[in-house]
Amino acid sequence: MKSLLPLKRYSQMDHANMSKLTVPEMLAQAVPGGESIFPATSKAMPKPPRFLEISRNFDRDSSRKATSLERISTPDDQAPSFGGINGSRVSLSEASEMRVEFVGNSSNALDYYDCSGSIFFASEKLKRSIENVDTGAMEFRELNIMNNDHLHNKYYLAMPFREIFGVDTEFTDVVVRSHELIPGRYLNVQFYGERLVLRSDIPSSVHVFKDLASPWQFWSVDLVRHIRNNEVKGLSARDPSRLTSEYDVKL
Repeated sequence: MKSLLPLKRYSQMDHANMSKLTVPEMLAQAVPGGESIFPATSKAMPKPPRFLEISRNFDRDSSRKATSLERISTPDDQAPSFGGINGSRVSLSEASEMRVEFVGNSSNALDYYDCSGSIFFASEKLKRSIENVDTGAMEFRELNIMNNDHLHNKYYLAMPFREIFGVDTEFTDVVVRSHELIPGRYLNVQFYGERLVLRSDIPSSVHVFKDLASPWQFWSVDLVRHIRNNEVKGLSARDPSRLTSEYDVKL
């Protein structure tokens, strides 16, 4: 086991002198076994959020009588995964065919279900809604659903195509821990403190992305409004900075 190197903490003044470091530049300074903390360089109020963090709406669990889509794993499964900063992406087309069982009453079926991280199950309605706003943003693969005589709608496995470094380090505290996650791969990034703020220079044509240095996916406020108008059910969207609840919705 490698011994940990001393914690390297960059003060706000040090960070300012180095100018605004991006997450990739922070990663480039990582030393195996070490840890570096990069405080935000500004305590000012950032711009209103253009993107929201997407997750499952847990409030629906108690009211939908445990309706769910459940993956049935086998030992030789090749699961889809994001490459991130430590590995290679396994796309839906490269992954093993996923067997999924529908559990519950089809009348309570939702449009969004968690699968793993930023990989999720999407109904036909949700798929169309995303494609109407950001064509080509998601990779979709139609599911082979067991007991599908109880479910009349199509479902898809979905994962964002785009992976970008989306965090604005001017307003977000970052810690880079470089310990050995798996043999030969060291980097681990965490965001801490009261807020996670996304970059304001992400092109306006982008409405969906998975952050390269975190497990989260983000959808634009415009996309969330669109799917809300289409009465999509099952997901939660909230401002990742937690500075306001004005844009937060539970569908």
